Amino acid sequence: MHDYSSLLIKDSASIFWAKIKEFEEYIKEEKIYIDNLCKKIVVTLEKDCWSLYAFKENAEQRILNDEKQIKRFTFFRNTCLGKAKKSTINIEQIKENSDPELLLGKAKVRNQHTLFFNCIFHNEKSPSMAWYKKSKSFFCFGCNAHGDAIDLAMKLFDCDFKEACRRLS
Repeated sequence: MHDYSSLLIKDSASIFWAKIKEFEEYIKEEKIYIDNLCKKIVVTLEKDCWSLYAFKENAEQRILNDEKQIKRFTFFRNTCLGKAKKSTINIEQIKENSDPELLLGKAKVRNQHTLFFNCIFHNEKSPSMAWYKKSKSFFCFGCNAHGDAIDLAMKLFDCDFKEACRRLS
C-alpha cells in the first residue's frame, strides 16, 4: 500500500508557494503602476493639490496593506513548511510593530492619532475602545480596560505574557 499523504502535502506546499510568488509579483507590478500613476498626476494636476494629496495617501495606504498581507502570507507559508523563525523575543519591537486591526478587526472610526473599535470585552453598538497610535496602547471608555498590545493579546487569547508575545511576533 502506498502512502500518498506525503505527496499530497508536498504538492499543496508547492502550489501554496507558487501562489505566494504570484501574489508577490502582482504586488510589485501594482507598486510600479501606482508610482507611475502618481508621477503622471503630479505633472498634470499641480493646481489641484488637495485631490493629489488624497490620492497619494490612498495609494500609500494600499501599498502598506499589501505589504502587511505579504508578511502574513509569508509567515503562514513558513509556518506550514516548518521554516518559521525561532529567535529571541524583543518586547519593544513587538509593541512597536503591533497592528490592532489584526486583533480587533477593522476600525470603526479613524483619525490622525487614534483608532476606535467596538470593545471586545463587553457588548456595545458604538465604538468605545480607543487605540492610540503613538503610545501603541488602548483604553475602553465603557469598561475601563486598558494596556498595551501585549496586555490586549493576553486578555484576548486568555494566555500568559510569553504566549501573548509569541502570538504577536
